[in-house]
Amino acid sequence: MTVALSDIKLSSWMADSFESIKNLTLKELSFPGAHNSGMDRKARISDMWRTCQYDSFRYQMDNGIRVLDIRLAYYAGTLGWHGEKYAHRHDINSGRHLHETLMAIEAFLERNPEEFIIVDFHEISPAHSVPVPYEELAAYIQNRFKDKLLPCSALNLTLAQLSKSYPGRKIIIAATSEFNAKDWAWPKIEHQWIGQNLVSADDLGRFIDRVMESPPSHGLWSMSATGYSVIGPTNLAGELDSWYAASSPYQMKSNIINVDWFDNSRLVRNCIETNIEKGRRKVS
Repeated sequence: MTVALSDIKLSSWMADSFESIKNLTLKELSFPGAHNSGMDRKARISDMWRTCQYDSFRYQMDNGIRVLDIRLAYYAGTLGWHGEKYAHRHDINSGRHLHETLMAIEAFLERNPEEFIIVDFHEISPAHSVPVPYEELAAYIQNRFKDKLLPCSALNLTLAQLSKSYPGRKIIIAATSEFNAKDWAWPKIEHQWIGQNLVSADDLGRFIDRVMESPPSHGLWSMSATGYSVIGPTNLAGELDSWYAASSPYQMKSNIINVDWFDNSRLVRNCIETNIEKGRRKVS
């Protein structure tokens, strides 16, 4: 049964389209992702050089984002909840903390219990000279989410199989191996990044062309579809809508599309339509 696109809400698109995408695995889906998700204009601190999102984690998830790309700095000795020792940082501290991130995920899933959220711990670094206590952090996350964490052994299961075998386990934590191989900690997500600071739309388009000739196929992976100019992160909404049009070659080969300046643009709708087409092709 194919669901009408007009009946799919951005906040619950995975549940609303489940019958059409249930035969796909997580690595086969096209996921919209928020690059540096904790560096947004609604945070306590922002600037033109490092801020690259318009609004908070909850806004991002409510409008279709399913992968949060997270970069943290560890502040040893900080008082308060454990999660407040970890601040979202990209050269500057945005004022958002890991505790806030996890609360937003919990609140979102309470209202949308059938959605999957991938938390991509792309970078965790010490703010000073004290090493990051990875095992303590892993224990904090495990205690916080308990039976909501999906084990990494589920990579090759379809959404239908996940729903049957792991009901309620909708959170994927992808992290460095220093988390000490917990059964719920997925391998660090492979990021395809152009590898240069100043990135024009033309440069990025050519880089995406090269990656898509032979995209990664073994696990979850993301394309950093982001640009940067002399005035900071670039809004590439028009280019993204063209490169990642629904069921286009780029979309059909993609897994996670990591973007700056996310709003409720066509990207999410394009991913939804593409996933429905992927599901149709898989069973045809």
